[in-house]
Amino acid sequence: MACSVPGVVGCHAVRTRGPEAQVYVDLHVQVAPGATVEEGHAIAHQVEEALRLQYGQITDVVVHLEPPGRVVAPRRGDVDYREQRSSREAP
Repeated sequence: MACSVPGVVGCHAVRTRGPEAQVYVDLHVQVAPGATVEEGHAIAHQVEEALRLQYGQITDVVVHLEPPGRVVAPRRGDVDYREQRSSREAP
């Protein structure tokens, strides 16, 4: 889902927690090279909105912006989306 937002070039370290009716999401989103802080901020809001529209049970979304190519080892419980996606398909 996050990778379908224009300007997003990758997504990884997706974590969810909470009961089924009240889900909290935390994810890392890689933005296009050269994106300004303002553009990155707008992309983060678009990712949040897209996730909330797709999954109505989401209570809160935290989007961490990163440059492309940065790889963070997943923590226990993370869903690992480190592979780069050149298409706009959902993770």
